[in-house]
Amino acid sequence: MAMRPNEFNGLAIDYLRENYMRKYEKVSKVYIPMIRNHHWFLLIIDTTPPGTLTYVDSEKDSIEHSARISQLNYAALFLERVLEDRNFIKHSPTKKPLISRFEFIEANPPQEVSHLWEGYFTEVDGQTRMRLALDLMMGTHNPKESEITGMAISTWDKIVGRATTKLKRKKKKQAEKELHPSPSISF
Repeated sequence: MAMRPNEFNGLAIDYLRENYMRKYEKVSKVYIPMIRNHHWFLLIIDTTPPGTLTYVDSEKDSIEHSARISQLNYAALFLERVLEDRNFIKHSPTKKPLISRFEFIEANPPQEVSHLWEGYFTEVDGQTRMRLALDLMMGTHNPKESEITGMAISTWDKIVGRATTKLKRKKKKQAEKELHPSPSISF
């Protein structure tokens, strides 16, 4: 959706708005983690007037700097485009926020020494992706967390139930073999 903001499905926006979002007036900050060339950085949008866009990067790179700033601006424009849907704004007379015109601030957090991490985070594997997905789904911020937990427990119970049934059958067969051993032939 974010990669093609002019092509997103209205039903997808309705779903996101109904299940995960608040009206614009009730939001004071939006945190958008971003990645470029295997490096994470953060855009913080503070919607309290006059509004600010804050770029936080713990490993600034002069070569990548302009590309990262472009990516931040793209995200701000995307959010501005989403807010064209008046259903995101509580009162219809509210003026559409021009997020892309908010003041831009470049934070200066302590910088990482990149060579210390060489070889550690070169590739994200399936286990890391699964851990991240679980953290996102199971976090207290997710209003569907209890529903997801219930479905997971139900599925687990079915799987364990099947495994328990198979184990009981296997033990029963072993017990029958011990009670009625097949005749052995000796020479």
